[in-house]
Amino acid sequence: MRGALALITGRDIDVVNRLLHRLVLPVAGVHGLRRRDAEGQLHSSVIDQGIVVAIAAEIESRFSDEPGVIIEKKTGAVALHCRLRPDLETRCLTLAQKIVRDLLELHLIINFDHRRTQCVDLIYAEAAMNALKHAFSSDVVGKIKLRLRRVG
Repeated sequence: MRGALALITGRDIDVVNRLLHRLVLPVAGVHGLRRRDAEGQLHSSVIDQGIVVAIAAEIESRFSDEPGVIIEKKTGAVALHCRLRPDLETRCLTLAQKIVRDLLELHLIINFDHRRTQCVDLIYAEAAMNALKHAFSSDVVGKIKLRLRRVG
């Protein structure tokens, strides 16, 4: 397929490698912070892991006693999942927005649902740009098809 298939995920590339075992694809992991191109070259954004540890500690201090809230530490990112506790969505979002306001170099990625469809165009644009920049060699001509579906 010569790099015509790439995976874009919030998971770390190391997790993707374990899940796919022998299948080595171009991948954008941790929402693009880490990427493996079609030639197998790894590209990573420079992230101060100390900031990530501090953010995780702040989130844990507020939500460690709340069953159903999942705090996922990744390379260069922290994910705060509240899908098992939708009653805490506002609290989780408020804390995430506060952290982003305090640390201007951070970006907040909010998973979308039918109420947040404005995120779709950003996700599609980022997927297309990452595919063009990192998954294909410059001599390839063709189409990029993006399909969005809910998993789980």
